[in-house]
Amino acid sequence: MSGFKITNRLQQNVQVFVSNYTNQTQGSDAWFTLEAGASSALVPRSGYEVIVFQDPQSDSALRRGWYLDCNGRTVDVNFRGFDKEVEFNHPTGFNICNASGAPIQVFVSAYTNGNDSVFDCPVDFSDYSKCHWNRNGWELLAFIDPVTKLQRGWYLATQGETVDVIFNGFDREITIIRPSKSLSSSNIN
Repeated sequence: MSGFKITNRLQQNVQVFVSNYTNQTQGSDAWFTLEAGASSALVPRSGYEVIVFQDPQSDSALRRGWYLDCNGRTVDVNFRGFDKEVEFNHPTGFNICNASGAPIQVFVSAYTNGNDSVFDCPVDFSDYSKCHWNRNGWELLAFIDPVTKLQRGWYLATQGETVDVIFNGFDREITIIRPSKSLSSSNIN
């Protein structure tokens, strides 16, 4: 799932606004308070959005904003101060969820990073901490039925992106959603 995960690196609370041009059916564009040192949940969006930080203690409503793209990926945004540029990165890896309708476990190899334990597979992408595996290269993704121990796996590469992987059942192929790397155009006559 694409969007922004915002972290306040200051020692004070800030107010945050994320526009909602690209995902009007999900999420809000209301201001919210982000406590000192805290991180937001994933703010779901799918393209360019405005992110504004405001000092709630300022009489003059001190603000700082950026126009950032999250098309096809989750962007970590680190706010370090009103006099500094925002730091952001696009983590690579896999966002994995289970759409099969049955409880499933998932294993992601750790050839390039991370932990290769078996975890319960989430049913959606709403909790970044449960659906994201931080990897950067070729990895084995295996899905396991915890009761029957039936397994099925795929060997996939991140190709420097965050790839959404949806498990649809043991008798079906997985759905792989990669961010678009190029724009298409058409002629208008």
